[in-house]
Amino acid sequence: MKVTKSTKSQLLCVFAVLFFAITLSVLFAVPARAADAKAIGWVFNCDGYGPYNTTDTLKVEAGQTFYAGDLFGQLMSGDGSYAFTSGSDLSITYKSSNTSVATVGKSSGYVKALKKGTTKITAKYKGVTYTLTLKVVNAGTIGTTGKFATLAKTSKALAKYYDVKITSKNFTTIMKKVIAFYNAELEWNEKYDFNYGVLTSYTTGASTGKLAIPYYQRAYSVYTAMYSYAENKSVLQNLKLSSIKASAGGTTITINLKKAVTAQQVYIIQMLYGYGKKWSTSPSSATFEANQVSRSTSVTDVEYSGYPIYYGVCKVKKNSKVLTITVYKEYGSTKKVKLSSDFEYIVNLGYKSISTTVVPK
Repeated sequence: MKVTKSTKSQLLCVFAVLFFAITLSVLFAVPARAADAKAIGWVFNCDGYGPYNTTDTLKVEAGQTFYAGDLFGQLMSGDGSYAFTSGSDLSITYKSSNTSVATVGKSSGYVKALKKGTTKITAKYKGVTYTLTLKVVNAGTIGTTGKFATLAKTSKALAKYYDVKITSKNFTTIMKKVIAFYNAELEWNEKYDFNYGVLTSYTTGASTGKLAIPYYQRAYSVYTAMYSYAENKSVLQNLKLSSIKASAGGTTITINLKKAVTAQQVYIIQMLYGYGKKWSTSPSSATFEANQVSRSTSVTDVEYSGYPIYYGVCKVKKNSKVLTITVYKEYGSTKKVKLSSDFEYIVNLGYKSISTTVVPK
């Protein structure tokens, strides 16, 4: 295409307009999330039961402390997406509108409820301000220092290890705190719905959340970290089996181990396989399930057609080289199975199967 003086003039005009438009957009830039600049609310939980907007209030007892970012977990933007997921790990500026009622660390999000009254805790992140209406009530009103006192106390004790790496040296110390927290929670988890330590409308029937367990979220994070640590140890896989035996008329199968079971292994087995039951802070033994104990064909009669499958409960003791398996008729049954002579029993421990031929007494 031939470029004439007229064409050049037109192009110059176009470039001038574009330059002017770009300059204006830089000088008078509108934030991409301008619609969210208004306070749009905290997300107390992700299950749909708690307060989600600025008209809802979180109640907390006077004298309590908590970390705002950890407690609320996720702030939701106006378009339904999550603005940020962990208040303590990001560059967020916190502020309290009434410092006589409650204060908050400017960068830490550490809230201290001082006296009865109402304040607004704001969190500013990437130019957007999020607001929580905090209502401080008299101590004892919610139950933090009353019926939930044990869970609140054990949560706070465990939360101290939030930023601590779990090692073999501090394992027992932290595990004992985990057990105390777990046992305290076990008492209430079927009666109340604690979402991030907040009693929500699902259990209270009110739109206002009640902060019953201030350090719950941090404590639970340590609990899950310990659980992951325990899983990675692969305790059952590391139990080195030496020999297996059983006697006719008996109800147990005995497996001898090459090495004695350690205290840490007992703790881990209790944690991984004892969910739903209270845990001992100093367990001398622990149990886990065998996937199945099956009786194979008769050693003396290969035509035997019966292949019953039983249920086994395995028990290990600290400092012992013996693993015992009690054989029951089926899962949940209290009826033990008497082992028959000249039959082969195959024990499936999940990570490996091992068999033994029952011999007469």
